[in-house]
Amino acid sequence: MYALLARIAEGLEPLRKKFEQHVKAAGLGAVSKLIEAGDAADVDPKAYVDALLEIHRKNSETVTRSFKSEAGFAASLDKACREFVNRNIATGTSSTKSSELIAKHADMLLRKNNKMAEEEDLEGALNRIMILFKHLEDKDVFQTFYTTKLSKRLIHGVSASDESEASMISNTGASG
Repeated sequence: MYALLARIAEGLEPLRKKFEQHVKAAGLGAVSKLIEAGDAADVDPKAYVDALLEIHRKNSETVTRSFKSEAGFAASLDKACREFVNRNIATGTSSTKSSELIAKHADMLLRKNNKMAEEEDLEGALNRIMILFKHLEDKDVFQTFYTTKLSKRLIHGVSASDESEASMISNTGASG
């Protein structure tokens, strides 16, 4: 389909719009499944982040594989992700809930008692969080939640790694 529509001037635009609608619906559906299992006010941050990242990963692969990394499809993916990351059933009317859940997940990863803290995958997990951070509309809210959690980790001496903390701070500062 892509190869055929690419030959026509403006032929890809309807396909981009459908792809964007599909990604948005998939993201909203994934969050809705989480909420069905529990209470919207008591969402597990890890499950929330994992659900959002899985939708992004699948559709990012589709952009790369099926749409040959075409910039218009990458932009449609970003727009859809921005929509379902910031406005979904878990966030309700709150513009800060998604930032809070993502910051809580980062906090759990960066604690000493986290099993992943000893593994090399911690850096990969933090990089995946940065994918969601990129799509947050209010990055300052995330940074406020993250800074609060960071200060608590440092005061109580439960930070897993100074290098990981420094990496996270530099990534959020550079992306924000």
